[in-house]
Amino acid sequence: MDLKNNIEMKNTPFFLSVVALCLSSCSTDFEKDMDIANECIEQKFDDGLIKFRNIKDALYAYDFESARMIANCLPDKSYFRDGSLEGNNPNREYYFGRVVWGETYPHLAAMKEILTAELSYYLDKGEVAFAKKLCDEMSAGELFKASIPKALENAANQGDFEKAIELISTITLDNSFRRDGSSNYLYAEEVEEYNAQLDMVLNKAILKGNENAIPALLLLYKPIVKENSKGKDYLSNQPKEDAIARVREGKEHL
Repeated sequence: MDLKNNIEMKNTPFFLSVVALCLSSCSTDFEKDMDIANECIEQKFDDGLIKFRNIKDALYAYDFESARMIANCLPDKSYFRDGSLEGNNPNREYYFGRVVWGETYPHLAAMKEILTAELSYYLDKGEVAFAKKLCDEMSAGELFKASIPKALENAANQGDFEKAIELISTITLDNSFRRDGSSNYLYAEEVEEYNAQLDMVLNKAILKGNENAIPALLLLYKPIVKENSKGKDYLSNQPKEDAIARVREGKEHL
């Protein structure tokens, strides 16, 4: 063997080591963490702790426990578009309360998918308090709030006014009426949406002649903002008064 070939053979292990080091160091933070996550999932599957290897299959089978165990393997971090680490333990309330652009949140994205499925399942079963508890534990109040309109409509259509009343009772307004002369626009907008949902349920109760639900629903109306002759805002119970008038009119036609 000539000297040149001998040198090349001796250098081969060194070259391979350099390539391996380069491949390792060239991996992004996201890729490295996801490799660890996938190993965690495989280990749990091999140990029989989970029945599925991915969240979609687990949710399809309503196996929320397995889905959550898979999600717990995923890094609770945020990453930039290039895969570099943005931060550890991202703010959950911030994540669930906004539209995410660009960044990647493996654990929180998985939990959002799981919570959405759990909300649909438990709200349909009438377990409103438990569904809300699941979201509260993840600081995902906005996710629960977003699920209410559809659940409310389903409950009203099914004539389940007890569940509808429980759902409405969980709604809390983010804004309050301001008496210091500053703008009440946000409160007015929010309370209008709230009363509109209540109107929908009340109208269904009137049509179905549900005498038990109507008084409870009337108590849930919130006052709206009106302006007096001096241009000053005040609270008006007009929505409740209009609702009472509709109830009376409905009774006359029944």
